[in-house]
Amino acid sequence: MNIKINIQKILELLRKLDAVDTNNLFSHYSSRYVWQQITKLEARRAGWRSKEEIISERKEQELKKFYNTLYFLKKQGLIEKTVSKAKLSFWKVTKQGVDKLSGLESLQKNRSPFLKPSHVKDHLKLVIFDIPENLKRHREWLRHTLINLGFAMLQKSVWIGEYKLPEDFVRSLRKLNILRCVHIFSVKDTGTLLRDIYSEF
Repeated sequence: MNIKINIQKILELLRKLDAVDTNNLFSHYSSRYVWQQITKLEARRAGWRSKEEIISERKEQELKKFYNTLYFLKKQGLIEKTVSKAKLSFWKVTKQGVDKLSGLESLQKNRSPFLKPSHVKDHLKLVIFDIPENLKRHREWLRHTLINLGFAMLQKSVWIGEYKLPEDFVRSLRKLNILRCVHIFSVKDTGTLLRDIYSEF
């Protein structure tokens, strides 16, 4: 079991709690369930070591990763650390951190959808597009999506395929605001030349 450090989750936690001391911040890593799972995995890899040794070593490694992440975020100006009179360390998200979190949440919300191929053969189709440079990310999404849908590239902006395009394809183009940049042609009578070109793929 790998415990992955999630920067977005850390920023979300600090934003919700306003400020939190180090002990509370690490409470997840001290949970009984987490360390039971780690113990089971490590025991299989190195059965000669005791459970206590495995837990101690793995916990130290994970806490070190977590501390490194905190100091990375601090270096980036996303969180700040204060020390109380009782020598307790408190971590708090900065305005820059809140802005960063908002950007991450917005990116996640507007992430380009992944479309599943239909595997249903249809009339031969040509997809031609001319997407401006400021929408480069959407252009890359379109190319990857066409590959996933079983299309082959004739040129960078001209693709050919014989599978039915899913209904969500056009909806996704509209959502990404690139529908006007994409033209889809259905070819019922391919002709000898087009058949020869397509057969190469």
